[in-house]
Amino acid sequence: MDERKQFIQTQRLCFGCLHEGHTARFCRKRRKCSICGGLHATLLHRQGEQPPKSEQVRPSAAPSSSVQVSSGGVTADSGQRTGTLMPVVPVRVVSPSGKTVETLAFCDSGSSGTFMSKSLADQLGMCSKSTTISVDTVCGSGSEISTSVMEDVKVGPLKGEGLFSLPPVFTLDRIPVSTEDVCDRVELSAWPHLCGVELPETDVDLREVDLLIGANCPQLLVPDEVRKPEGDGPCALRTRLGWYVIGPSHRSARDPVGQHSVNRIGVSRSDIPGKVSEADLFVQLYDQDFKDAADETESLSVEDKEWVSMVKSKLRKDEMGHFEIGLPLRDVSDLPDSYFTAKRRLEPLRRRLSGNPDLRDEYVSVVQRLFDEGYAEVVPDAEVETGERVWYLPHHGVRHPEKKKLRVVFDCSAKTDGLCLNDLLIKGPNLTNSLVGVLLRFRLNPVAFTCDVESMFHRVRLPAADANMMRFLWFRNGDVGGDVVICRMKSHIFGAVSSPSVAGFALRQCAEEGKAEHPEAARIVDQSVYVDDALVSASSVDEAVRLASDLRQLCQSGAFNMRKFTSNSTEFLRSIPREDRGNNAKDLDLQVESLTPERALGMLRSVEDDTFRFRFVDRRRPVTRRGILSTVSACSTRWASSRQSPCTARSLSRSCA
Repeated sequence: MDERKQFIQTQRLCFGCLHEGHTARFCRKRRKCSICGGLHATLLHRQGEQPPKSEQVRPSAAPSSSVQVSSGGVTADSGQRTGTLMPVVPVRVVSPSGKTVETLAFCDSGSSGTFMSKSLADQLGMCSKSTTISVDTVCGSGSEISTSVMEDVKVGPLKGEGLFSLPPVFTLDRIPVSTEDVCDRVELSAWPHLCGVELPETDVDLREVDLLIGANCPQLLVPDEVRKPEGDGPCALRTRLGWYVIGPSHRSARDPVGQHSVNRIGVSRSDIPGKVSEADLFVQLYDQDFKDAADETESLSVEDKEWVSMVKSKLRKDEMGHFEIGLPLRDVSDLPDSYFTAKRRLEPLRRRLSGNPDLRDEYVSVVQRLFDEGYAEVVPDAEVETGERVWYLPHHGVRHPEKKKLRVVFDCSAKTDGLCLNDLLIKGPNLTNSLVGVLLRFRLNPVAFTCDVESMFHRVRLPAADANMMRFLWFRNGDVGGDVVICRMKSHIFGAVSSPSVAGFALRQCAEEGKAEHPEAARIVDQSVYVDDALVSASSVDEAVRLASDLRQLCQSGAFNMRKFTSNSTEFLRSIPREDRGNNAKDLDLQVESLTPERALGMLRSVEDDTFRFRFVDRRRPVTRRGILSTVSACSTRWASSRQSPCTARSLSRSCA
């Protein structure tokens, strides 16, 4: 059989009639097999092959279980009938491993699910997970069938660019659509109003429809262009996957017995609980609020998995041990010139700094530290004009209300022609540990210590190719009255929407690489770090000292520096160099002085009695809903996310109504 097929392909013959000059898709004189009655030549008959049957339901017949996932076939008595062209388009289907298969796809807005044939799944070589689905058709409802579900499948036009992610795809023995229902070029030429519609021509003979795209992929079903029908003719629609033609056909051979397909398929996963009682919902609510702290993993979406794959492909270590990760940029061809936006924002900053010497000295010192520590550099004159993508960032100073420390923030939301840098960046997954889990583990043992990662975002470097997307303007030699020079960041920055995910990914990668040598320290990074703050508890002082040492060594392997150590144990603090202790513990005489409260996760932690406290600052907010919520949120934004403060805020809000 394979030799016969190879001979037909070599001679460029039609598989339908064995003549040359066309393919089987456009064949109008298909031969009928004398063995099985199928529409193929007898010499192409496979042993054991059964003739294709479409599901039929006659008015006198009861619904049959054989229509579990097939179209409902309805037979009607009539006179002369015309066939119906179905929305079928050639596509490329791509597996997660990158294997590509060309096939025909049925665009079915009447199906709530997306399906592929088992033969297509075999060709893609994908791993699948067995499941059960409940199917509703016009011939019955609630039929359950065993199937497999495929994830991370992509589809694209046969000849065009671009791939589109599909939702979970279920497998069927076959898709209930025949290639006989597809418009060919011969019939297309018979309709003048469809002139200019280009039907993709395949390089191989596609004899089966192996993919059904349902209404859960609306972006692939909504037409970008429509050729309306004229008279009793069909219409043509162009989607992201290409053109297809639907409507009546004058080729009566398509519909020999007056059978019509009703493609309404409702699909639901039977292995997922459906409706639940009110009591169950109540239990689920509290299970969510007080779930087991060991179960904190979040599954990644398709977009998040693509982000991780993109970041991994750009990950490397430089000669100093810093992780180097490129910017997760979207595909944008033309960028507006953002230089003048940054220049316009620099002039008010110049006037403000010139009029406030103290602010000027502090601002210049913060920026100069970026250059001194290798986080930024002046762009050489020879590289100012470049063919690469360039973006200029305005910057301004922000002073923390509690720490009283000035931070220079790059404004990644500053728009130029309606576009900003954050619009170009892909945010990435949330890699932050559960706040409740971090706090609960912190309370497990009697000896506790905290520390944080110094300049966490800046510790992750940018490759040279992406540094020009982080340009900024500054004054030559820090003289605010002098000339303006073009500079660029060499590391990720505070203010970029992607920086938290990038820095979190780099820190976890550091833990993964050092897990064999420092397993307990790696566990701390994976479970007890919230953004850049580590909260650790140990059963004894000796264990705490060992964990702190291992944690510092692990993080130093990725050029992350752990500092600002605080603890409820003076013996532990004596093992930490003075310069690496928290601000309140640096100048203490640990032999005679008591430990003072330290900040942790936006709250005050009393190290003596091991309690968390809130510090309310009376900012004279108006007694309104907005004022009360602002005051409560200012108390502790992070603690509010653990669902404690919002209850108080809602109660106070109602009392003001």
